[in-house]
Amino acid sequence: MHFMTKYILGSFLLLSLSIFGQSSIAKSKRKTLVFIGGFGHTKMGLKRTFKDFQKRYPKQLKEYEVLYFTHNTSLNKIKRKLNRKKLKNITIAGYSMGANLALRLSFELASSQIQKVAFVDPWFTCSNWADKEEKANSEFKNNIEALPYQSLLLYGSDFVLKNNKGLSKIAGPFGTKQCKDCYVYLRKKWIKNGKVYISGSGHKYFPELYIKQFLNHKV
Repeated sequence: MHFMTKYILGSFLLLSLSIFGQSSIAKSKRKTLVFIGGFGHTKMGLKRTFKDFQKRYPKQLKEYEVLYFTHNTSLNKIKRKLNRKKLKNITIAGYSMGANLALRLSFELASSQIQKVAFVDPWFTCSNWADKEEKANSEFKNNIEALPYQSLLLYGSDFVLKNNKGLSKIAGPFGTKQCKDCYVYLRKKWIKNGKVYISGSGHKYFPELYIKQFLNHKV
């Protein structure tokens, strides 16, 4: 009986130290990166990806607690998680199809919470942001207008640069149209302020390129 009591107390102590240690680590991170993945990304895949990034890019991610979501995660679920944590220094990065959810999320959160928003090789779809004439609608423009000054657009994969006239190579098989006018609007609005960055990297390398070169980039 005495041994069992010592065992229970010891286990409780170890659990308490573990929870305290995790809490201390979280508190040491002054910033939060909310990364929303693209088509085909799973929660487990994103977990492995960022585990790899944290090993290879410790300097870039040193100050960040990383929260990652798939592009089809419920907007309310993300908001609840962020609000529970009472975060105030958030960077939102929407990769590929995740750009659609990232834009909606940035509009839903209090502007004082968000430091900047990044669209990483985005894939905006007509069904989300275009009117009947396939022009960027007022909701898209209003959301873009509300973004923090530090926000940026990083793009350069084949389906954004070379297939911006309708169906893209990737979107084609799924019958989803790009919102061509969304890219036109973004380029016209942001390129004068140096907020648009073009790279020749392939689509699949863009999450890494963002972490490596643009996460802490000042516009």
